[in-house]
Amino acid sequence: MATLYFLECHSAARHRIDIPAPTLLAKGSNLATLTTVEKRAVFVCNQCAIVSLYSSKEIRWEESHTPDPFQSRAYSLNCLQAECDARSCALPKIIHVVFHVAGEPYPTNAASWWNDGTAKCDGGHLIEWNPQTGLVAVDSESPF
Repeated sequence: MATLYFLECHSAARHRIDIPAPTLLAKGSNLATLTTVEKRAVFVCNQCAIVSLYSSKEIRWEESHTPDPFQSRAYSLNCLQAECDARSCALPKIIHVVFHVAGEPYPTNAASWWNDGTAKCDGGHLIEWNPQTGLVAVDSESPF
């Protein structure tokens, strides 16, 4: 039996965004322990293309008879370096995206992504991206 972790998309449809096991979760502890240390990260929903800021307090989980898709390498978590609306801002601006190695849903095209207004850098500036410049995805660890 595996524990699967996910976020609920901030759109009205509440799509499921699968995530790897939180790294802040100590072995043998439960998710309630994790919520005492709040971390934040920006994710894109592969189904509706909404880019939103999520908190570790939003993590959901379920027990499953299927293996963890991140451990079996069916899914991979990647991050993209983005920009913000303050061009001189040097703070990190990272968007996390889940790639499904085989099957649906495939990541949406970055040209269709839209910021719901919550995806900001640590300086409070809205995160932006330009798909024409060729966003580069790199493997990422869980931000939580």
